[in-house]
Order: sequence, then C-alpha cells, then structure tokens
Amino acid sequence: MDTTKLTAKTLASVFDHTFLKAYATHEDFDKLCREAKEIGAAMVAINASPVTYCKEQLKDSDVHVGAAIAFPLGQTTLETKILETQKAIADGADEIDYVINIGEAKMHHWDYLEKEMREIDRCIRVSLGLQEDKTVKSNPAYVPPMGNTQKESEEMIALRVKRDTYRKMY
Repeated sequence: MDTTKLTAKTLASVFDHTFLKAYATHEDFDKLCREAKEIGAAMVAINASPVTYCKEQLKDSDVHVGAAIAFPLGQTTLETKILETQKAIADGADEIDYVINIGEAKMHHWDYLEKEMREIDRCIRVSLGLQEDKTVKSNPAYVPPMGNTQKESEEMIALRVKRDTYRKMY
C-alpha cells in the first residue's frame, strides 16, 4: 500500500470492525454494521450466531461478514468447530476466523492442531464446493502469547496445511 496517498477510507478498507461480546444485541449489530459501512471497513467480525442478521444489514455494501468460530477459548471439540463453521457459511459468512485449541498448543500437541486446521479448511472447501487449489479465507486465531517456540510451531503447521490466508493474532 502506498502510504503517501493514504486516506481514512483506504486505511479502513484493510481493517475489520469487530464486536465479539457475549451480550450483543440487534441494536449493537445495527450500530456495528452502520459504522462499518460509514468508514468502509473490510469486514465485520462477529460470533457465528448473528451472521444472517449482519449479512442482511450489509447486503447493499462491500463490507464482508466474518464469523469467529470457537471464540474466545477454542476449547470445543473439532466436531463442534466444524458444525459451527458449516452453519456460519450456510448463513452467509464470507470469512472464517477460528480459535485453535489453546490447551493442545500449550501441551505441544502439534499433530492435533494440524488435524484441526486441515479439517476446518476441508469443511470450508466442501461447504463452498471448492477444489483444493482455490483460495479459502480462514484464519486460525491464536490469542494468548505463548513464547516464540510455540508461535513458530503453529506457523509451521499452518504453512504445511497450505493456508491461503494466515494471520497471526497474538
């Protein structure tokens, strides 16, 4: 991005406008979507439940809807994450962000995390009818800092899974 020609609108277009509170109401989502449209945000990042509602609020805009899966703890089963992902996509999510199983990362169970990433990516591809070589917007969100070795291990797993989009979230 050429920062010499940076405007508020171009800057906003690379950021997500986020509301992930457990107590969120339709009024909160109305405000979130209205603000996202006004500032030109790239996406609203929300939990999976209100995807349909926000998708409707944003239908005449360029703002995407992203669903946070297993947020904030990541301590659900892989099967639960897959079901939540399928439902979010069916409801219209344009992007999936998910929290890896942080306990498994702390125990250095890298094989489990690789399986989790592969299975969620496969779920997204199947849900969207995509081939293996097509781009998928999914991001393993790894929230707490856990030291350089663990960060590097997660990144290496993500690269092995051939992530199309991978954002570190520390």
